Amino acid sequence: MTQDEQSALNVSLTPDNISGVEPPQSWIAKNGFPYWLLATAWIGIVFVMFNIVGGIVMAVLAAFTVDDPSNMELLLAAMQENLDVMFIGNTSGQIVSMALATFIVVLLTSVRGQRNLYLRFQLPPRVLLYIGASLLLFLVGQPLVQFAGWLNSFVPVPEFMRELTDQMVEMMTRFLTSDTSVFVALFHIALVPAVCEELLFRGFFMRSLEKSTNVWLALVISSAVFSLFHLDISGLLPRFLLGLFLGYITLKSNSIIPAMVGHFTNNALYVILAKSYPELASQESLPDVTATNILILIGGIAATAGVIYFMHLNRIREEETEIVH
Repeated sequence: MTQDEQSALNVSLTPDNISGVEPPQSWIAKNGFPYWLLATAWIGIVFVMFNIVGGIVMAVLAAFTVDDPSNMELLLAAMQENLDVMFIGNTSGQIVSMALATFIVVLLTSVRGQRNLYLRFQLPPRVLLYIGASLLLFLVGQPLVQFAGWLNSFVPVPEFMRELTDQMVEMMTRFLTSDTSVFVALFHIALVPAVCEELLFRGFFMRSLEKSTNVWLALVISSAVFSLFHLDISGLLPRFLLGLFLGYITLKSNSIIPAMVGHFTNNALYVILAKSYPELASQESLPDVTATNILILIGGIAATAGVIYFMHLNRIREEETEIVH
């Protein structure tokens, strides 16, 4: 029995329920609105909101850097050329749409006192164990991620999508190879995405899908949407695999905190490596098909399976302990 099922059982045995008084229900449950429909609509709303908020912030900041803010050509050029303006706008969009606004929409899907539980925004009983397992999973899973990237290289990409990806890579390369502090880069590229994206995808979206379908289908769909949301077909499969890792960690720990730590670590390693070795920032690191790399891939698969199985066994022990108590 999971923690949520145990909580539901506890609610059903409260004196109010025994006396015939219905337990509190969320707005969406009262009105019979499908959880999956609200979750899907919210992803679309967040995507639009993210771009609008980011664009407004960039425009306001860029206006202070040009002589004539009413000149749209100058303003757009300033927005595209000033990396700090672009990343502040991007970060602002994530914080407002993925985090703050998602906390508000959760008011519709959960009742008072259970909103953090709905998002799994809580510390698991063995937080250090799950954080350690999360870090280990991202470490030993790198050969699998690299292999997914190699497979992804055979996926045909429309020209306009390739150009968009090239622009994003160029922007990221310029930012990471500039004199920007590594701490500023970690904030924009590692910390904010780790917190905001986990709240949205593993917190709200996956949980809402679980209310309408089974847990494993919710895991797969949320991982796919997480990957598609980034509009990067060239990284579709690796990001989907990372989404599966993050979702599995969340399900087994019943918390998004270990996933946030794993997400942050994954992005932070990229930032630190790119700042330390600038040539890596713009370099595609797809593995060659050699005997050595095949052995590394097999070892990575075995180690990844081992970490996943360890988390599975630990979760079973926790559920057995909950039943006993």
